[in-house]
Amino acid sequence: MRIVVTGATGFIGCQLAQILAALGHDLVATGRATSTVESARLERLKKAGVRVEVGSLLDPGFALALTKACEIVIHLAAAQHEGNVPIAIFETSM
Repeated sequence: MRIVVTGATGFIGCQLAQILAALGHDLVATGRATSTVESARLERLKKAGVRVEVGSLLDPGFALALTKACEIVIHLAAAQHEGNVPIAIFETSM
């Protein structure tokens, strides 16, 4: 069963992706690496053998390629620590 986990560089997403990989699921993870904590989690996932794809979920092509042939999407990506940014970051025209 192919599973996609978004937000995999967040606390919960990273833990979940590692558990799913350890259980032997065909897993693809994605997440941002814009902070030292996120970058460290990205490296932890790679060391655990998790396939990581880097890109923006706002890019329809990336999102389509990421979810192609998958049965489950666990969407944990969130804009939660952004401050002093325009409201447009929380909106999409899709």
